[in-house]
Amino acid sequence: GSVSGTGQSSFGTTTPFTNTILSVEATSTLAIPLFIKAALSQAANLFQIQDYSGSSLFVVDNDGDVSVGTSTPARRFNIFDANSVPQLRLSQSGSIFGELQSDSAGDIRISSTGGNIRQNDENLCVCSGGGCNVDTPGTKGNIVVENSVIFDNKFKLKQINASTTIMYDTIDSAILEFDEGQ
Repeated sequence: GSVSGTGQSSFGTTTPFTNTILSVEATSTLAIPLFIKAALSQAANLFQIQDYSGSSLFVVDNDGDVSVGTSTPARRFNIFDANSVPQLRLSQSGSIFGELQSDSAGDIRISSTGGNIRQNDENLCVCSGGGCNVDTPGTKGNIVVENSVIFDNKFKLKQINASTTIMYDTIDSAILEFDEGQ
């Protein structure tokens, strides 16, 4: 059979929740209020919420990938927002939070109302090609950089070989050399 109509409907309760069309309530502490199971070889999305115009707001696809803002998740959890605002906010309260944004170039921007981005009790490795060619130190709280550290004023520190690191000025002239052998 089917349930249809324009009035309120409910499962697990005889009293629909305020301002809802469909209410589902667990009947015991061990009951799952709503269970959705795919068919064998499911092709369609398992769950989808759209706005009034039919644009996808939230999707769980047939592989279990979840998206917010797009109907086609590209990863296990995909957030899409083409606006120039952060796409993810982690909040302590309404005024204390950290945010992540992918900008139009694909760069990740991280911001926090506290002013700090912390990597607690870990090392931060900045590497090219997916992995650093150096072993991370046994101690914690280090920054491991595979190529160069470039400062905002264009000064940079660059490792030349296993025993030599050189500091360069703004026009790429060597101004300071750290050499293990000297």
